[in-house]
Amino acid sequence: DREVYYDGQGPLREIRMEVPGGNKGSYQNGQTNAERVVNVEWGEDVQPAPINGTYIIMNKYSRCVVTAGGSRDGQVNIQQQTYTQTNKSQQWTIKPISSRIGGDYSFYDIASVADGKRIDVLNFSTAAGANVIAYGNATPSSNQQWYLEYAGDGCYYIRNRESALYLTLDSRSTSSGVNISQNTLYSVSMNRDRQLWRIIPIDAQCETTAPAQPKGLT
Repeated sequence: DREVYYDGQGPLREIRMEVPGGNKGSYQNGQTNAERVVNVEWGEDVQPAPINGTYIIMNKYSRCVVTAGGSRDGQVNIQQQTYTQTNKSQQWTIKPISSRIGGDYSFYDIASVADGKRIDVLNFSTAAGANVIAYGNATPSSNQQWYLEYAGDGCYYIRNRESALYLTLDSRSTSSGVNISQNTLYSVSMNRDRQLWRIIPIDAQCETTAPAQPKGLT
């Protein structure tokens, strides 16, 4: 009874969604199981347009960005750093996973522009506090698939497929080098800012300082 937005597309009253078929004339031959979540919203605050391209991922609290850099336990670590426009390790190709991956394909593949390594939960862990690293695979495994859950005000929770836990800044800090892990949803809204992320196209201006308060207005 109203126009709505489907995963940021709209306003519309209907949407077309295609799922994988099989070989012509043969039921289920070459056909995979497939299902997908579609987020339906209306009102003044709906999620931005569909995500499929190259972005930076900025934490709501720190205004620092997700970076594949540093080392921890011999692994390429995921941490936050202040933004540098030319730093390819701060840029991520975020695209929907293939509809033929099998089962739910509501998730996203997040790979570094620098070397193609994906954001990965170490050792497929489902434990709160498990470390997040950059790791390479030919196709994204379940611990390298992420659901973008819109939280309002242009921010997303980024949740892992394997664990359903949230990408989290480990401490309330604006310093470069702070580690990023997965965790349960924090109960205190102030701490939850560390679990909220803005996904910003690399050709957009990444502002970290509010403009000066205007003077002399009438």
